[in-house]
Amino acid sequence: MPGIVRHWVVRKHAIEAIARRSASDGFSQLMVLGAGFDSLAFRLTSDSTFARAVEADHPETQRVVSRTLDHIAGDVRRVALVPIDLGHGTQLDSLAQSLDPAQPTLIVCEGVLMYLCEPQVRSLLQALHELPFPRARLIATFMNRHPGGTIGFRSQSRLVGAWLRRRGEPMRWASPSDSFVRMLNDTGWSSLETHWASDLRRQRFPGADGPDDEDIMLAERMA
Repeated sequence: MPGIVRHWVVRKHAIEAIARRSASDGFSQLMVLGAGFDSLAFRLTSDSTFARAVEADHPETQRVVSRTLDHIAGDVRRVALVPIDLGHGTQLDSLAQSLDPAQPTLIVCEGVLMYLCEPQVRSLLQALHELPFPRARLIATFMNRHPGGTIGFRSQSRLVGAWLRRRGEPMRWASPSDSFVRMLNDTGWSSLETHWASDLRRQRFPGADGPDDEDIMLAERMA
């Protein structure tokens, strides 16, 4: 897909910048859902941006991460690994147990929501709202569904959708930004700002093309 790597680079830089800003706002812990092989939590704890972090992902993925950490020097174990399949239930108590319930916590949900169906997205947001932290802030990426559009990147070929379905990971959910804001409100979150993929790309790669369908939402739990 033309420009997809550029899109990933821009997305990850933007999320890290928002996470560092959130740390300056008093958020001292980090929770990363669907972390995959991203090193965000390890980078932001190794430089003490966050005091501690927890990563949640599929057990098979975390086994690979855990084996890799066994060969890395340094205090990488400041990040707790919790196996969880977000597509099968939203019991997040085990994640909260790995953190201090008295500390404000930033939650990153990058590249996850589009693979859940809408009831699962709503259920996950509600479960995150109920976590015991005194303050909770959420960084979430979402596929921005345009009127009459299908779920996915408009620039992708049909082969991309077919490949995802074959792997058992089809994109199941997309939403116009205003509808996503309403869902956040319904589940106890207040939208703070939206970072549009097109604007982020223009700031970092002026004149470059790329997919504009996945944006970043920053929200905070309502009192």
